[in-house]
Amino acid sequence: TLTSFDMIRRISTAPVDESVIVKVSNPMTADQEYLRPSLRMNVLAAVESNRRYEDGGIRLFEAGKVFIRQPDDLPDEHEMLCGVIAGVSKARSWHGEGEPSDFYDAKGMVEGLLAKWGIIAVFEKSADKGLHVSRQAAVTIDSTPVGVIGEVHPAVLARFDIDEPVYLFEIDVAALLPFT
Repeated sequence: TLTSFDMIRRISTAPVDESVIVKVSNPMTADQEYLRPSLRMNVLAAVESNRRYEDGGIRLFEAGKVFIRQPDDLPDEHEMLCGVIAGVSKARSWHGEGEPSDFYDAKGMVEGLLAKWGIIAVFEKSADKGLHVSRQAAVTIDSTPVGVIGEVHPAVLARFDIDEPVYLFEIDVAALLPFT
């Protein structure tokens, strides 16, 4: 749950909004100065690390708490689910090399997950600064935003030394509860 300012900076093309990140009063190291505001840095660092050893498809997820600073109060804690897809989406076979993952693979994962709970989501235009401008969507249920899905912005990928498209989804688990 602890991270560095550098890792927070790496997950977006926009400057870090320091009014929403929570700094630890007495950190043990510089790599543990802040409570994480997102799970993205963890899954992208895992893609970066795994790509050194694996050249096929990568599908990872993490579930856990993120922390958003509140003025004059304790941080707001959100239980989040974040997943990534990279590389080939279908295994290589005698038919060929396989097909690269795309936005619709990630969208299908989110739709499948929500369908298990009987939830049908709507995907609308969004403006997440960590995702590609024209390859992203907000995940909404009955006009309530519950997450985002899209291709990770190339500038963000470069900060993690990833040289291929990566598709990410992030869902606020608590926001789903009224719909289950």
